[in-house]
Amino acid sequence: MAKKKINKLNKLSEPPVAYRSNRIKTFASFEEQEKFNYEEVLKQKPLDRIRETVKLILRVYGFTRKSLKERKLDNRIYFD
Repeated sequence: MAKKKINKLNKLSEPPVAYRSNRIKTFASFEEQEKFNYEEVLKQKPLDRIRETVKLILRVYGFTRKSLKERKLDNRIYFD
C-alpha cells in the first residue's frame, strides 16, 4: 500500500490564534473576575504588556507596523 502524503498546511485564510488557556473559567461575582484579571496582567512581563497595548492601539486606529514605517516624518497634520 502506498502512503498518502498529508498536507499539514492550514488552508484557511484566518490568522493563527493563541489562547491563554484552553479552559473556560466562571466566577461567582464581578469582583472575583476583576481580581483574577488583575492577577493575570501582573503575571505578564512588562514588555509583553506594552506589545499588547501597541497592537491594540494600532488596531483601533487602523494602522499596521508597515504603514507606520512608510509614513513620512514631518510635523504636518493631514485631514481627509
